[in-house]
Amino acid sequence: MDMISAEVLRRARQRRRQLSEVQERVLREAFHLIRAGRVATAVALEARTSLSSAEVHAALDSLQAEGRIVHEADGGVVGAFGLSLLPTLHHLVLDGRQLFAWCALDATGIPVGLAMDATVRSQCCTCQQGLTIVYRAGIVTQALPTVLCLWVAKPEVGQSVVGDT
Repeated sequence: MDMISAEVLRRARQRRRQLSEVQERVLREAFHLIRAGRVATAVALEARTSLSSAEVHAALDSLQAEGRIVHEADGGVVGAFGLSLLPTLHHLVLDGRQLFAWCALDATGIPVGLAMDATVRSQCCTCQQGLTIVYRAGIVTQALPTVLCLWVAKPEVGQSVVGDT
């Protein structure tokens, strides 16, 4: 697999569209609801963001079109910022709650970003060997096997892994 150059990463970041303030608020609150084990409904997002129904629905439509969230058939958000209520290969226990991540990078990064206790269980994408990582306050305290390798797709190949959910 090719290494990703700094220039390729820089170009990918430049192409990525920035979120509006409304989109950011909706996405952040959807993440918090999912983290609590709840589907992020439009009504719940309106209440948590103090945005109008039209603003929330417009934000959800654009976030969905960009692959930044996953909706249930009835419209509730079940995946945001890499965190998912829908089962994937990447199991993530946060605050004793079983959740899932869109990819291994999300599974390993979310506990660090939140600086919280967590356990990640996943498997190698090539050999299917199981792996477990335990975090305390966002710091790895145990990893089995003890030597791990994280595969990351080139940005143009792996622009969105939302489909994994």
